[in-house]
Amino acid sequence: MNRPYLSKENKKKTTVTVPNDDRERLKAEAEKQKVIDSLTRALNEVRLMEEGKMPKPNINDLFKD
Repeated sequence: MNRPYLSKENKKKTTVTVPNDDRERLKAEAEKQKVIDSLTRALNEVRLMEEGKMPKPNINDLFKD
């Protein structure tokens, strides 16, 4: 079985064991954070476009193959 590990400063590997319940909860939280980060980036891009600091996309370019 392939186990995750951390490397300490001295490069020594330390195995990490996470209970299933915690792993599922952490996985769900990570997915939620990815969505939040994506929305935050999108809102920042919109703000930059409104300020003229970033070009607005051409609608036709969004639907190209």
